[in-house]
Amino acid sequence: MKAALICFFSFFALGSFAQEVKLKTGDLLFQDLDCGSLCDAIEKVTYGADGMNFSHVGIVFFQNNQPMVIEALNGVAIVDLATFLNRVKDENGKPKVAVGRIKKEFAAKQGLNYKMALQKAHEFLGAEYDDGYELNNNKFYCSELVYETYLNGNSNPIFSTAPMTFVDPETKQTFPAWKEYFEKLGIPIPEGKLALNPGGMSKAPFLEIIYEYGNISKKLKIID
Repeated sequence: MKAALICFFSFFALGSFAQEVKLKTGDLLFQDLDCGSLCDAIEKVTYGADGMNFSHVGIVFFQNNQPMVIEALNGVAIVDLATFLNRVKDENGKPKVAVGRIKKEFAAKQGLNYKMALQKAHEFLGAEYDDGYELNNNKFYCSELVYETYLNGNSNPIFSTAPMTFVDPETKQTFPAWKEYFEKLGIPIPEGKLALNPGGMSKAPFLEIIYEYGNISKKLKIID
């Protein structure tokens, strides 16, 4: 599954999940996808709040009073909350998802309008997944979708970009999985180009992790 490679990456009734936390429009759902070697590579060079491993993120909104998630996984699309939560489970059968919420004081200071932000996100529905992780090309990876959704006004971002790296911090060589990935795409590895990732977003100073549905894997040793 192409989009599950990164996002930097059985249906249940919603049941008890809806009881555990009261979600709000604009909340961010950070997910540990466990998508294989590429997710492993992502998590080795990035980390989230409290050292948690995140490789995907989606945005909550409500449709007919039901919680939904807009995400860039296989292109930009909408899924119901249960589908998102049940994508990956921990050893106890709980979702490997944490909920991030922008602090009220920051939102007020920035004049954030969540309804307008989500309307903007909906304009991207149907866009292709951004395999090359390049900003401003009308394609989107998961973090880029969040970034574009929360541009305050026309060009003022609230989330910060940072240089990408595809190099293993231990071997100092490009991860073999990434080398193979970009060779198949026929494009150069975008080492050092500005981008975003779910882990970095989850550590934004204006964001709070308000809830963890399940046991999200964490780094025993954080590498900066």
